[in-house]
Amino acid sequence: MKHGFSLCLTAIILLLLTPLAVNPVHAGLIPEPIPQDVTIADDAYHPTPLPRTEWWYFDTSLSQNYSIQTNVRLTTTLLRGTVSLRLELYKDGIQLAESHTRALLSHLTASTTSCDVKLDGRQLILGTYNTTRDAYDYTVTIGQPGLNATLHYTGRTKGWKIVRAHNDSWAVMCPRADVTATIDYRGITLNLTGQGYHDHNWGIGPKKVIPYGWYWGKLNSDHYTLTWSALLSTRATNTKIAVINTLDGGYTYYHQNEVWLKPQAYTWDHGHHIPTSFFISIQNPLQMHVFHCNAKTIHYQNYLGFINYWRYHLHNTGSFTFGIQTELVDEVTIGEFTQFR
Repeated sequence: MKHGFSLCLTAIILLLLTPLAVNPVHAGLIPEPIPQDVTIADDAYHPTPLPRTEWWYFDTSLSQNYSIQTNVRLTTTLLRGTVSLRLELYKDGIQLAESHTRALLSHLTASTTSCDVKLDGRQLILGTYNTTRDAYDYTVTIGQPGLNATLHYTGRTKGWKIVRAHNDSWAVMCPRADVTATIDYRGITLNLTGQGYHDHNWGIGPKKVIPYGWYWGKLNSDHYTLTWSALLSTRATNTKIAVINTLDGGYTYYHQNEVWLKPQAYTWDHGHHIPTSFFISIQNPLQMHVFHCNAKTIHYQNYLGFINYWRYHLHNTGSFTFGIQTELVDEVTIGEFTQFR
């Protein structure tokens, strides 16, 4: 869905290879995206001889105010395929260290029916389905000397996916997970716990028009999790996605006319006017959910000179209200803004 640097690097290559087509979601030619249930096969490798990009993304808010983001990204063009591994460690929302390695796609071994990803025989990601919880569990091992991590994700909510135009797909396999982490950082071992998120994107090809960008984030109360996004066709027009998961339960999708998502409190950063907070309201006759997501820190990254990516550590406050039941939100999670033009 997100993680603009992953999509963009490939998209620029693809633009040179194939003429673009209008994205029918943004053009209003197909209905709004509706989530579907996932299976472990959705988190498998989706090989193709065509120019495509695919990635597995994990992040976690950890104890002692640490947080971590990691991803495994595959890129195929008409010339070759590559694998990119990235691990980023934060403390109080400030990046402490980063590990980034690349290899040829021929060094990758990955199942096409389950989540089992290896590089040069070394296990990177292993995912399994837990029938009791109807959720997915993962072990992620990634990094280099100086910064490496082993992360164990225990899924606590049902996953879902959105299949968009031209079959490019966003599978939120773990909207919420309990996480235990062992992180080796400059000779120090950190044993931490926290709450994490995992998604998987694939099928991103040349007919996927580069939009203006997107906002994305998630937030949690004791028993509920909201994953939210706005796909921007221009700065002022967007397609909103809002899905609420229940802890150890299912999910509910909210339609465009039920969701209000407004960026606020803009600032200039690296020559761009970007929001530093988001107001989210979701309402229907039986529910009212209201949230403020304010950036504590913003980490800017630039790719190819014109692809702009801001990673937020968002302080989320507000409440989920179902009838007479209300649960408060007060936490920090990772979000992002990706801008292509």
